[in-house]
Amino acid sequence: MTDQDNKVRLELNPELAEKAEYDQMTGCLTLKSFWSLTKTVLDSLDNDRKKDFVFFNIENFKVYNEEFGFDSGNDRICEFALLIVSHFPKRLVARAFGDQFYALVYDDELMLGIDGLNRDFCKKFVEFPSGLKIGIYAVGAELTDPSVACDHARTAGDSIKKQYGALYHVYDSEMDHLISEKRYIIENIDHAIEKGEIVVYYQPVIRTLTNEVCGMEALVRWEDPVKGIIMPNILIETLEDVQMIYKLDSYVIELVCRDYEMARQRNEELVPISVNLSRLDFELCNIFQIVDDTVRRHGVPKNMIHVEITESVFTRDPNFIKKYIREFHEAGYEVWMDDFGSGYSSLNTMKDYDFDVIKIDMLFLRSFNIKAKNIIISIVSMAKRIGIRTLAEGVETPEQMDFLRNAGCEKAQGYLIGRPQPYSITRRDLVNSGYTFEQEQLREYYDNLGLVNLLSNRPLEYDLSRADESDLSSEPMAGGIPIVLFEMVGERLHILQTNRAFRKTMSSIGPFSPRSIEFDMNDRSSDIYRKFRSFLEELREIRGIESFNYIVNGNYCLVRARCTSIIDGRSAYVATIENLSGKREHGDTGKLSEVMPVLCSMFDMITILDPEQNLEEIVYINSYFTLNRDMSVTLTSNLRNFKLHFVHPEDRERFDQTMDFTTLADRVVCSPNGEMDCLFRIRTSEQNYEWKNFTLIAMQKENTTRVLLCIYSAGNVSENPYEEVGIGALKPTVVKNLRDLSKVRRQLELASIRRDAGKKNE
Repeated sequence: MTDQDNKVRLELNPELAEKAEYDQMTGCLTLKSFWSLTKTVLDSLDNDRKKDFVFFNIENFKVYNEEFGFDSGNDRICEFALLIVSHFPKRLVARAFGDQFYALVYDDELMLGIDGLNRDFCKKFVEFPSGLKIGIYAVGAELTDPSVACDHARTAGDSIKKQYGALYHVYDSEMDHLISEKRYIIENIDHAIEKGEIVVYYQPVIRTLTNEVCGMEALVRWEDPVKGIIMPNILIETLEDVQMIYKLDSYVIELVCRDYEMARQRNEELVPISVNLSRLDFELCNIFQIVDDTVRRHGVPKNMIHVEITESVFTRDPNFIKKYIREFHEAGYEVWMDDFGSGYSSLNTMKDYDFDVIKIDMLFLRSFNIKAKNIIISIVSMAKRIGIRTLAEGVETPEQMDFLRNAGCEKAQGYLIGRPQPYSITRRDLVNSGYTFEQEQLREYYDNLGLVNLLSNRPLEYDLSRADESDLSSEPMAGGIPIVLFEMVGERLHILQTNRAFRKTMSSIGPFSPRSIEFDMNDRSSDIYRKFRSFLEELREIRGIESFNYIVNGNYCLVRARCTSIIDGRSAYVATIENLSGKREHGDTGKLSEVMPVLCSMFDMITILDPEQNLEEIVYINSYFTLNRDMSVTLTSNLRNFKLHFVHPEDRERFDQTMDFTTLADRVVCSPNGEMDCLFRIRTSEQNYEWKNFTLIAMQKENTTRVLLCIYSAGNVSENPYEEVGIGALKPTVVKNLRDLSKVRRQLELASIRRDAGKKNE
């Protein structure tokens, strides 16, 4: 298509055409020429027919330019111009700037033209999901200044921004008040800053785990002596439209630092304060330098100021924004993503940018149905997996708060906790409501604990500092593992949070509650007290995963835990519990209690494999294996997960061959005595591998064969015990255990027989 083909051809009468000036790119009128020619039309042509000024705009066109380039964007603008002219032929159409156009049309043809335009737009502009926005201003009896009429039409169009499905809006009398208020803001903002009419209100943030105040958000208000409080929505929108928002945001930073400095002088408990930055702050000034200079001047610690950036920031050049985020992080500030989910690119921004916290708008839970809850759960779990903390804003009911706490959302903000108010009033109301303020030294301590995912099936193994693709790809999110978060403060244990699976498991053991567990664990006379305290001391020393076994009410229980945080006099833990007795169908718990300690001393795992049904049944499992097993998935999945997380990389191919469940039962049955043995190097801690013996025994019943797998220590084995005599064969000289030695000899004999048989066949 040539440039000439891509331009519109306006059909104007000779008088108008002679005076017209055209936009070089589209062929439409220039805005200046449009204003001039519309005066002529309004004065002389068809005065009996009502006329409308119409504003056309493609929402989020900037995103298209950034993704496909300005040349492609210009082509789409020209196509859009052709589309407008085709549905409003012989009318004055002007390009204002970018993708914004104006037209003067007759009122009786307006709706037909809009319907046709929107229909064709949806067909030809599918890459713009936000759609077309149209504003309409009806010309009154008196002649109207065309520039003012255009402003009114644009105001009507802008009023439906971000309203999905809204196509057009007609300017009305209420918008007269809006325009007047915007004009007042523009003309008086400098005076308001100078006179101290711009103030900061603070809304508290609490940590859901402890119910303590852990932060505040700074929100701007204009307390005008004439108009009263000018709300932030119109204030911010107006200043962004005229590119003056940086003045307001810079001043808010100054006020926040002043308030912090005065609170420190009064020896009040201090919590971090988050401040909002506009998209235009990054374009109109060096906002990082302004923030950093102000913080330094007032002596505010940088970890006490958090920077909130709205999602609209990321419609700009991504490298430009990454530079600012990196500067803030390197200087010691946290960077938060505000309004997560408000735009279509939320997942992209989580992937491409480095955030400390995402703020989730609780509009998701306005309906509070299952679908909305699952969305929140998925967001929280996804954020934890990539090391981002979560905060829900707009929390209004106790039901919402309980849900967020159980879902693992770490922080909450909303009217349920407190409304935005001046600093002194916010503090007073919080104290009167019984809230306490989180101590600074506990912030990182609880942040680390907050990254534990209560809905994960691997809450202990998954560690952000060592995550790899196998960790991420193999973790289901089901919440079937019983998890408890607890801490030791001095010598006293406190339970912080439990999930539903934990409470269900505990109810299978006896009439327990979190408070009764606390009582038993803190009772020096109880049987479990000394053993469990020794277990916690070991966890604090190794900072890894350890297991702890005990019998209660005839139930054999396995606890696995990891220490997440330690400070002076306080340590936090995540633990799982499994009632192994509960997996047994028989009720003879007395005999089981006698047998279990012996099993514990001999074996790491005893499990029954059912290759035909692709299932397994755990008989006994100890130590580090537990949380990699998920009884809700298949035997195939568990074997794959076991291999990825425990088997030494050099042994994995051999493990696949040995444990191939499609032939496993037949191979074990055909082995001498229906028994097969082999060795694998198994990870037993963060860095160490040990040789473990895998004994597979055939269990035949009627027409089915299941396989009993017993895993136990192989004793002292050399670094590489395998020869080319076949899978599972060992050098006798490296095996100290006599039982293993007899098995090795049998395997060597079998290997020799196979070799001889092979030579005969040759």
